[in-house]
Amino acid sequence: MALALPLRSWPRERLGRWLPQLWLFKPFICGETYVGSTYSGHGYAIDFGQPHNADAGDPVLASADGTVTETKYATTNGQITISHGGGWQTKYAHMSRVAVTVNQTVARGGLLGYVDEVGNATTEHLHYEQDFNGGRVQSRFDGVLYKYGTAIKSTNCSDPTPPARTAPNPGFLVGTTVKTSGPTAPVRNTWTVSDAASGIKNSVLEARTDAGDYALVSTSTHPSTPSATAYVTPSATSLRTHRVRATDNAGNASTYATGPTFKVRAFQENAAAPDVTYGGTGWRTATDTDYSGGTARQASAAGNNARLQQSGHDFAIVATTGPDKGKFQVYVDGVPGPVVDLYRTTTAYRQIVWQTGYPSSTPHTVELRVLGQKNSASSATTVELDAFLLLQP
Repeated sequence: MALALPLRSWPRERLGRWLPQLWLFKPFICGETYVGSTYSGHGYAIDFGQPHNADAGDPVLASADGTVTETKYATTNGQITISHGGGWQTKYAHMSRVAVTVNQTVARGGLLGYVDEVGNATTEHLHYEQDFNGGRVQSRFDGVLYKYGTAIKSTNCSDPTPPARTAPNPGFLVGTTVKTSGPTAPVRNTWTVSDAASGIKNSVLEARTDAGDYALVSTSTHPSTPSATAYVTPSATSLRTHRVRATDNAGNASTYATGPTFKVRAFQENAAAPDVTYGGTGWRTATDTDYSGGTARQASAAGNNARLQQSGHDFAIVATTGPDKGKFQVYVDGVPGPVVDLYRTTTAYRQIVWQTGYPSSTPHTVELRVLGQKNSASSATTVELDAFLLLQP
């Protein structure tokens, strides 16, 4: 755009109002389209949103370089104010997971938070305003005045850097259920992803067995700490490997980060010694197709115990929970651990009720000691052991 007058002849006030507007850009991630609205008493502020709350959770980006001068998170409006110098400020409100702090320097396109309905809002949207010398002015983007009701598409696609990600960490998760057929063992993978410029679009978890091809397990849109459960067939020889790749909102894809290769082992309660051994005289066998191996071991009195001796880096106990179940205490290598209460209002078979993990695979003895105790709401002290699970290299 050609200016009608040389810059040196423009009044300082007009120059101050004009120049910043040439570089203020849309506070949205690359390719997203928003429509802005306002209402009486709202001044020149803009409420940006998408139909059917499709914008919920979208990253909010800084319109220009500046310094954060205010954050009002959660208790008020999830609001951020950025000073750009020369009397100019931009404000962003109703965000969750605010990603900046007061006095922090931010670059144009830097992540501020995520579209939400924090504070005085009834639906997810971004409240946005451009202020000059303490007063709201009509917003411009790339030098063009914004007209309410107009759909604008973000072209903020200057982020050239792929997102960061960590390798998936496999383990077991209390509360997950072992299946009775097919891939039966639930392995929980966790990893982290981050992208300060345009935010994370998604991350994918893939898996392969032995030397086979990788296949998709799940796609996650969680911004920072995704997780996913992959069911695996236990085997003494078959190897499993997971890998993760992340993509940001500018379309950059990271390389794959590959986790450890491991085997999932399942030791049923009737596995032979020295893998599984029992102490006490109160153990009895129960048979039911709902158990992971068709049988389980039950004991109700203190003095009964069951032990697994194996090498691994993650261990889990599979048991039955229900209204007639009692308590046991876990010991690892002779060291007392947590007390596990198996009482639940309804019966649930094949539940992972305890787990632990180590940085590397080493020999361990995992012991279940029946306490002969129960929750006050339970009708019995029965402990029903179904299986032990572990991960090995």
